[in-house]
Amino acid sequence: MDLEQTIMSLIVFGGNAKSDAMLAIDSAKKGDFAQADEQIAQAEQALLEAHHSSNEARLNRNDQSAYKGLQRSL
Repeated sequence: MDLEQTIMSLIVFGGNAKSDAMLAIDSAKKGDFAQADEQIAQAEQALLEAHHSSNEARLNRNDQSAYKGLQRSL
């Protein structure tokens, strides 16, 4: 995943998490706690996806840096 894709993933998943959390608040205010719990679970999943995309980018960047360092030493 390149840098632009990673940034877009973080924006999309972060936005989804915020939207789900806001919906959960609205549901809780209306007394629908089952729906609020479901929406919180969806928000947590979106945050987890953002975390995974960030880690993937970090790992890819570290692998590429190590590879470039190896090429320079040869």
